[in-house]
Amino acid sequence: MSWLVTVIAAALGALAGGAGMLGIALVSAKWYRITGFEGAIGYYVVMMTGLGGIGGLIIGAVASRAVLWMWGEAWMGWGQIGGAMAAVAAALLVVLVLAYLGGEHERERGGRGLVIAWEVRLPAGEPGPDVSPAQWTDEQLRLQLVSVVRGQPRGSAEAVLDRSAFRVEDGQWVLPARVGLFTSRGELCVNLKLGGVGWDDGFWPRLSPAPGKERFEWSQWERTNKGRKKASDREAVMYRFRFERGGSGD
Repeated sequence: MSWLVTVIAAALGALAGGAGMLGIALVSAKWYRITGFEGAIGYYVVMMTGLGGIGGLIIGAVASRAVLWMWGEAWMGWGQIGGAMAAVAAALLVVLVLAYLGGEHERERGGRGLVIAWEVRLPAGEPGPDVSPAQWTDEQLRLQLVSVVRGQPRGSAEAVLDRSAFRVEDGQWVLPARVGLFTSRGELCVNLKLGGVGWDDGFWPRLSPAPGKERFEWSQWERTNKGRKKASDREAVMYRFRFERGGSGD
């Protein structure tokens, strides 16, 4: 009789484990920034659900036998099933916590998401007379924020460039942009695409996803990677940044 209950407990454990991992997969896909490109999220959900079913089957069977071993035949039947379900639930909780800790999470301050405001300054006299960077297409003008963990990119976000706010200061174009801080892990770097005129660039802005109070003020102007080779700041692409508290839509 106890073995029949074990089989039932194992089957119920498989169902509970599969259903639980299905829910965890759907939630954690956002944390790990898994997209629907080429069915990636579908494969991820199916794999996680299958692993949950197999794990639940094994845990349910082992837990049901462990209940009898520890507390005797008085726990035969519903006691075995209850123990199996409790063990599966505990395992799912551990998986959920580990998945959360290992994923990417938006930083918040004061209950609102954090945003990084950027200003990119072009070299003096560029892109030429009577030409505005606002005329560049979205493919020609991009600022991408990338999270890097142990040398590997873990996620990215595209900045929104406010073309209506582009301005000229002392003969140099200044391009404002904003991007949500989508991660709580790793170092942050920036990829730049500027007009398709040889200014494709990048830089490490020396900031982390855990900003101090001083980061809510504008930083000093800094040169991009390629800009370091220029003779003066006016000949280089420059940038500065600050953190801001986003609104409910950020």
